[in-house]
Amino acid sequence: MGRPPGWFDAVAVRSAIRINGVDSLALTKPDVLEGLKEIKACFAYRYKGSRLDEFPSEPWILERVEPEYRSFPLWSGSLHRLREPEQLPSGFKDYLSWLEDVLETKVALISTGVDRQDMIYRKEELQKMLGPKAEKLF
Repeated sequence: MGRPPGWFDAVAVRSAIRINGVDSLALTKPDVLEGLKEIKACFAYRYKGSRLDEFPSEPWILERVEPEYRSFPLWSGSLHRLREPEQLPSGFKDYLSWLEDVLETKVALISTGVDRQDMIYRKEELQKMLGPKAEKLF
């Protein structure tokens, strides 16, 4: 594996979701995590001994926060080129559920490779977002 990925910052993403009124998310490139023993996700910040669950609006505070991470064992099984939600490994489903809970937003699309067809469409979430137009995707 080349350069390791930066860990997911749920505090920053949750703030962006709220500010921008995001209804659902697209999760891209989870397949590049394969080969790692574990992945981490930041769920809070620590500043001067206090836990911050929200993104600080003051840049001088943001400069000094330390991320608090939750570690997840890497799921067994590959995500590469999967196209159906049922095919996802159970460990990845656990990680996805945690992401949706901490972000308070559902994931509608999951990319699983480099080809346009390497995509998992979560029908229920897409139908909420697109209404009848979602049927054209299936």
